[in-house]
Amino acid sequence: MRAQVGTDKKFTRLEAAKKQLAQVLETLPATHQCNLIAYETKVRPIWKELRRLDNENRKDILKEVSRLQPAGGTNIFDSLETAFADPEVDTIYLLTDGQPSAGRLTDPADILAEVRRWYRSRQVVVHCIAVGLESPLLKQIAEATEGVYKSVK
Repeated sequence: MRAQVGTDKKFTRLEAAKKQLAQVLETLPATHQCNLIAYETKVRPIWKELRRLDNENRKDILKEVSRLQPAGGTNIFDSLETAFADPEVDTIYLLTDGQPSAGRLTDPADILAEVRRWYRSRQVVVHCIAVGLESPLLKQIAEATEGVYKSVK
């Protein structure tokens, strides 16, 4: 997340990811519910469950986004598993700048197989944003869950 991105190389991958995430959070209506699951080697949801995006919660989650710092590995599987575990979740935005390197599963084929299995029972849409790279895994996850894949360079 420390690598530079963009044509002018003025921003880090983390800054680009935070900008993308903030844009999503700022445009969602107050009737939506959300949570932020920060992850690197460990997975850390900021709340125990989804919360309505009223003014106070929107301010709190944007503050948490601004505090994100690069650290550890890339725990894609455990973060997705945590998000899918919430019975109220119907959409996930997955942002990463790397390949899976931490967590219970790190093999892309194994992660994709589990996401497909979860999707068959829950139909949770996963929109994926790859920051600073092209990610075949994120593209496949988005396709498998009827989400959108975007690469931000």
